[in-house]
Amino acid sequence: MVSMSKIAGTRGRRRSCLLLSAAIASGLAASAGAEPNLDVSGYAWTQYLNGLTPMYKGAANFDYNPFFKAGGMLFLGSQPSENWALEIGLGVAYGNSAIKKTLKDTSGNIVAKTNPNSISLDMNAFLYVADITFKTGAYSLKVGKFHYTYSDYNTNMGLYLLRGPVYPGFLYSGFHEIPDLTKIGALSSWSPFESLRWDMLASFETDFKPYMDLNLSGFLTYKAGLFELGAGFESQRLVELNPCITSPDGADVDECLGGDPSPVYVGAGSDLYKGAYFVIDSSGKAATGKSDTTTYSLAGTKVMLRGALDFKKIMPEYGGSAKDYVLYFEMALLGVKDYPYLYEKKIERMPMLVGMNLPTYGFLDLLSLEVEYYDSPFQNDPYKLVGTYDVFHFSDGNSINYSMSPIPPSNKAGDAHLSKTQVDYDPSKDNWKWSIYLTKKVQKKITFIGQIASDHWRVPNNNFVLYEAASKPSEFYGSLRVEYSL
Repeated sequence: MVSMSKIAGTRGRRRSCLLLSAAIASGLAASAGAEPNLDVSGYAWTQYLNGLTPMYKGAANFDYNPFFKAGGMLFLGSQPSENWALEIGLGVAYGNSAIKKTLKDTSGNIVAKTNPNSISLDMNAFLYVADITFKTGAYSLKVGKFHYTYSDYNTNMGLYLLRGPVYPGFLYSGFHEIPDLTKIGALSSWSPFESLRWDMLASFETDFKPYMDLNLSGFLTYKAGLFELGAGFESQRLVELNPCITSPDGADVDECLGGDPSPVYVGAGSDLYKGAYFVIDSSGKAATGKSDTTTYSLAGTKVMLRGALDFKKIMPEYGGSAKDYVLYFEMALLGVKDYPYLYEKKIERMPMLVGMNLPTYGFLDLLSLEVEYYDSPFQNDPYKLVGTYDVFHFSDGNSINYSMSPIPPSNKAGDAHLSKTQVDYDPSKDNWKWSIYLTKKVQKKITFIGQIASDHWRVPNNNFVLYEAASKPSEFYGSLRVEYSL
């Protein structure tokens, strides 16, 4: 499902996208006028998703409820010369999302926290891609808004460098999530020979507030026989548009955010309290006469290692899919810098994924199994941190909503406290995620895509609050998507 908070953007971002698409469209029209080489393609889809077990009741009712999504994509492409190519892609999506309902009896007692009919409809149009590519020999440069991944194998989870913030290290999943794998910026690619590729990506931050900080990423891929190895990094918010919001110090929090944040203290036997950017440790004040203050930043660096084994390369002959018999993995460190109290252990910031494309001998185009492990002590949900929902509450009663916090959310839904202890959600039980994914094309035009998974599926409710539906591996959903190529 498409995250509403990621589709929604500021007026400045919309204006930039419109100008960019207008420039690309003008180039396409000009090239089409010079030579009739305008390529038109697209597809439409319908997707049905249903919770197959009782799910986590954090915000919305996922239990056995159907969710529907439909839409279409249109692509225009042109290659006016051997070295230049242009592309623009537009889309529209229509579907529903869940709404939390609190039901009370005639005496005012709460009798239910969810409503079986708590579904709302949403519709949006969007610019998917609008880019210009220059290529000469082993080098290419792409500028604009474009689709990019560094792995050809992931079907649902992983791709940790491209999806999610660094602090906190939220994970995302979902096949065909339209906004997740598109970037606005420039992609430089160099492939001196077929087995080696080096990509450098400079992109603007458009997924999480504050927007338009500059990210810099690098990805290396090497292939030899049945082996494929890859490594990469992403320095998120390397260039900060407003440093006092992205990486403030103690004084900046008051000056930039326009208020005194609620107290954020750590003491003997106390929880960590949610605040904007910093935590105060007062446990040693009696002995030293002062408290220790730790200020967190939204900026940080991720590193990644991945690989694949294509066993077909050592098989005499195989008539099935080109992706069958492939074993792949990916692991990452979400933030190389440690912070006291919250980010002390690197192992708690290291998601790991193993996937296997099982052989079907032509019966299916792809049958993939993915298993992920992530030992984070916090709930993997960006609620109250993204979108139009209020983020930080100050002692004077004001609040702001133009940034997210590097401090993770509470383990208790709707509570202002941050604790590593179990409340109504146990972070130790959601460490394992799994996914079964399959595809089959028929009549050269229609593709069926199915998935059963206990992953990071989130659906926004009417407050744009995003909770994972599956809080443990025994909670899962099913999805069927039908695509028709134009």
